[in-house]
Amino acid sequence: MTKGGWSSFLTWISAHTDSSWFFRGHGDQNYTLTSTIGRPVSGRPYRETEEKRLFTEFKRRSKMLIQGASPANEWEWLTLAQHFGVPTRLLDWTNNPLIAAYFAVSSGDAKTNAEVVAVRTSAVEFVDVDVDKPFGLTAVKFFEAPLIASRVSAQSGLFTVHPKPDTEWNPSTDEIRRFRIAAKRRDEFRTKLHGIGINAAFVWGDLQGLGEHLRWHFNQGIPFASARTGQRFEIPTPAMPIISPEQGAQK
Repeated sequence: MTKGGWSSFLTWISAHTDSSWFFRGHGDQNYTLTSTIGRPVSGRPYRETEEKRLFTEFKRRSKMLIQGASPANEWEWLTLAQHFGVPTRLLDWTNNPLIAAYFAVSSGDAKTNAEVVAVRTSAVEFVDVDVDKPFGLTAVKFFEAPLIASRVSAQSGLFTVHPKPDTEWNPSTDEIRRFRIAAKRRDEFRTKLHGIGINAAFVWGDLQGLGEHLRWHFNQGIPFASARTGQRFEIPTPAMPIISPEQGAQK
């Protein structure tokens, strides 16, 4: 476990810049690598029959709402479900550690420590979409997200697929690294990320993300470029972050 401020995080990133690493952000350092469908809901245990029923219902109800071509296979349907908040057996990852950091510091309780996790691609194999089936895997695998929604593209997304959704995934210590962001540094990180263009508008790539970003921008008291009239401007001390409940950590 590595921890520290923004400069320490940039140093940590530099040690994971080859293409063999993927990243995800947690709003709470105590989160486990467990897919959303496998996390207990009101004490109710996970059941595969309920997961499949939920997935079927999403496909049935969403067809009339999809603009353009419908997903071509079960993997694309699963990706769409995940990115629009349906609990699935997928866990979100990104090849951009800055996006993972954004998810870490913009979600969860502002009083808790956040975390960025890095996993090496050699930890598991990749899905063969022409052969493998979402409900037919026997081991965790990586899955490269098809670019079927603006959010997928904006977040440089990919997933791990978890055949036992309610079981925590524990890659070997050689394949996983962690960076802890103390609660008191959340504002520092979010302001630094904003300064290099990593914000809700960029990460979500849609109107919802733009609205979230403008709300945060306004509440922090940061003027827009058009209002600065050529004057030098110092970023004010950050206020408490505005966290949208529907835009939490990577799912």
